[in-house]
Amino acid sequence: MQDRMGVPPRRGSFAGLDWRWFEAGEGDQAVVLLPGAVGGADIFFVVFRRFAPARRVLAVDVPYAADAAAVMAGLDALLESRGVHRAILLGASFSGLLVQAFARRYPHRTRAMILSHTGALDPMRADRERRSAAVAARLPLWFTRGLLKLVVRMLLGRSPRARMFRGLYFDALDALGRDDLVSRYLLGASLEEQGGAAWHGPVLIVHSNDDPVAKPAEQARLRAAYPAADWHEFHGAGHSAYSRDPERYADVLFEWTAKAAP
Repeated sequence: MQDRMGVPPRRGSFAGLDWRWFEAGEGDQAVVLLPGAVGGADIFFVVFRRFAPARRVLAVDVPYAADAAAVMAGLDALLESRGVHRAILLGASFSGLLVQAFARRYPHRTRAMILSHTGALDPMRADRERRSAAVAARLPLWFTRGLLKLVVRMLLGRSPRARMFRGLYFDALDALGRDDLVSRYLLGASLEEQGGAAWHGPVLIVHSNDDPVAKPAEQARLRAAYPAADWHEFHGAGHSAYSRDPERYADVLFEWTAKAAP
């Protein structure tokens, strides 16, 4: 893992949860990269290496836990322990919900948000997530893993680096137990129900014109939630512009942070 990220992983316990992260640079402000529902933050190794020479950057795994309050408290405690007073938070897909909820609960810790291929928080989806958790708890683990691998194949589509990213996601899925998978759905439900005042600081929304997950209706809800946000659209990138063109994706994020949160 160090070869891909360039630095060894760090580990610690915060808010009763075990955390793993990668870190480079110095200063009390940092770019914080959070992965999607499955896999570690090392998936963003291209973004990490793009930022590392110029800014402090942390790539943080999201623990497998069901309670959003505990996860957010743990992330806040982790950043405090590392001396990060303000964070530019990247939330991709699932973690886009975490970033939005975190910014509401910890606005003093949040410098800016980057929301990538995600939707706005919606309490109406919480019951659906809990039903999915109940189904995942009953299905054979091999079947659930196989189904999720099929979804990964479909979402990566024609990415020039599909084989590499597919391997990263498949390794992550093979390492998960049933409780881990169930907890992701429960965490999603808990995040959707988070209240608080909406974030009003700098926001970049990254999306694709053909995203099969964050569809136009979700994008419209994001526009309504963050009317002053900057937008960047990738064409033909599906649900993962990062896996289609990681260098360009990293450049978009780097250039925006240099302008909006110098």
